[in-house]
Amino acid sequence: MLQKETLNFLSELKKNNNREWFAENKSWYENSRNDFEHLVSELIQSMAQIDLQIKYLNPKKCIFRIYRDIRFSKDKTPYKTHFGAVFNEKKGCGYYIHIQPGNSFLTCGYYDLTSSQLKNIRKGIYEDYESFQNIISEKTFKKEIGDLSQDDTKLKRVPNGFDKDSPAAEYLKLKNFYVIKNLPHEKLFSNDFIAYATHIYTLMQPFYEYLEEFARD
Repeated sequence: MLQKETLNFLSELKKNNNREWFAENKSWYENSRNDFEHLVSELIQSMAQIDLQIKYLNPKKCIFRIYRDIRFSKDKTPYKTHFGAVFNEKKGCGYYIHIQPGNSFLTCGYYDLTSSQLKNIRKGIYEDYESFQNIISEKTFKKEIGDLSQDDTKLKRVPNGFDKDSPAAEYLKLKNFYVIKNLPHEKLFSNDFIAYATHIYTLMQPFYEYLEEFARD
């Protein structure tokens, strides 16, 4: 489980997002990052039950850097105020954990798709919507996960080449395909968190594997 001090660090970082404060609290950051890395390492071992390839991932390489790329951003704060890790060698897809005060979650799917990947996923859903629907309407999935997330990249109209009256129409408008499970902080700090997170990722797995079939360039 995660230590509460790790979340406290992120809360204070949000209030003091500057290099001076970060330098003064570098040891607090390192302890917090090590705590998160330990959590990621435990998750890797547990998730190997559902995907053997995950077993061989390096926890350090799964974790995103805390330093923000501010070159092209109006927001010049130098640090992210969350910890995140993806359980895949490719950063744009896979299982992901996000730890942030008030906004922690587990997610799984595909982001920042290439044009060919996007086209293939839409085509796959369009041509075999029944299989897709069976996965996302499965009773436990529906209860625990809900539906695909629909972010602000979603198109207003069905893309050209697809019937706008298709039952898959709303999904064809998506540019990112992922599902999210929000995490209450009491769950993060519970002794059964690793088992719980693995359970949630197991529910997400059929959805991810379905997309994976079409997402190859």
